Amino acid sequence: MRGLLLSLALTASAWGQCPVGYSYQRSITVNSGQVTGTQSNFPMLVLNPTASLKTTGNGGHVTSASGYDVIFVNGSGSTLAFELVGHGTGSTSYSANTGDAQFWVQVASMETGSTVYMCYGNSGVTTYQGDDVATWSGYRAVWHLDEATNAQATDSSGNGFNSTTNVATQAAGKVGNGQSFTSGSSNSLVFAAPNTVAEGDYTISAWLKVDPAVSFGMALDLRNSGNGPVLFTGDTGFPWAEVSFGPAAIESFPITAADNTWHYLVETRSGSTLSVYVDNHAAATGSSSSTTWGDATASIGKDFGGSFYTQLSDETRFLTTALPANWILAEYNNQNDPGSFYAIGAETTPAGPASFTASPTAVPANNSANIVITLTGTDTTWSAETFSISGVSGVTKIAQNIASGTEATLTITTGSSTGTLTISDGSISTTITVGMGGGGTCAVVGAQ
Repeated sequence: MRGLLLSLALTASAWGQCPVGYSYQRSITVNSGQVTGTQSNFPMLVLNPTASLKTTGNGGHVTSASGYDVIFVNGSGSTLAFELVGHGTGSTSYSANTGDAQFWVQVASMETGSTVYMCYGNSGVTTYQGDDVATWSGYRAVWHLDEATNAQATDSSGNGFNSTTNVATQAAGKVGNGQSFTSGSSNSLVFAAPNTVAEGDYTISAWLKVDPAVSFGMALDLRNSGNGPVLFTGDTGFPWAEVSFGPAAIESFPITAADNTWHYLVETRSGSTLSVYVDNHAAATGSSSSTTWGDATASIGKDFGGSFYTQLSDETRFLTTALPANWILAEYNNQNDPGSFYAIGAETTPAGPASFTASPTAVPANNSANIVITLTGTDTTWSAETFSISGVSGVTKIAQNIASGTEATLTITTGSSTGTLTISDGSISTTITVGMGGGGTCAVVGAQ
């Protein structure tokens, strides 16, 4: 039993970071300049990382037609929570033909140089290995907006804030697919009220693309009778972000972002401080002393008053804490250009469990002349190991020589005892027979 446990332990550690059963792995390392400081529990976007994620029938290395044998682990081999967007639906982001996929991986501690590992190629996996709820722990609502035309927009946070009005057209988004809204068709997505919590700090974030010819775009409206936060963009001369906590507490920031280009818009409230961000910089700050929201529904593409907007929307989220500026900057860098945010390492095939054999496999007893045993390793890295022998009394180790990481010799003499002799390099072992019970020839050299 002890030998079996040793073998299992060695097998697990010899497969790099990925668990046994996964045939391939790649590192994903955050590049310099992409993250300031350390961000905790950061949901990192991994978008279309490699064509190797095509299925085996399409020339790749993934065995599941749904992409389910792709997982992520940290440097210690512990599995990380992640979401494969659209898994199990007709709007899955995974393509068996191209290997494209949209993953969100929760990284416990994110900073420059942080590395996670993507593991894939495991025919034993047939079910989804991700954990959407754990990936978005702490978020009130997460809408990727990748769904098909006029389909229900689903909330990945696990809180169930799925859309109840579903009038939008699937279109190319900023991150994968998004939704297109046309005011003339009264397009909108309306959700149950996600702000049914104590009024206070929050973060709203969204990708929005608005043509200046149509003036306004509604990123997310959480108002009820004018009370509550709202994030929208407007043409020259119009405020693009507004936070209203009642008729006497309205904050507007006159910065134009309606230029037919994707922009990352973020609005936070921390205490009485309101902050608005456009892309990779803080745009404006203000303040509000009111804390009255009302129990409003959420809507994209329309406002609480019933006005509809022409726009493209993607990746819209609501969080009941105020995210710091460095987090927002890292989010923008990650989502705006994933290929610059991280570096994908070369594909490696994890090594199999290390082992070695001895030749000959049987030697005579009562042999006072030197017997040379040749040791041949598989996936060994011998350099300064000390080989030991045990199990048969009267056997003496005379010398050893390591020729390479996989080749060595051991010189022994034997006494009158017979049996199974164990040869170990300190981690793994092999055996030979003393007494020629199994037959074999051995190299016997003159006494030294």
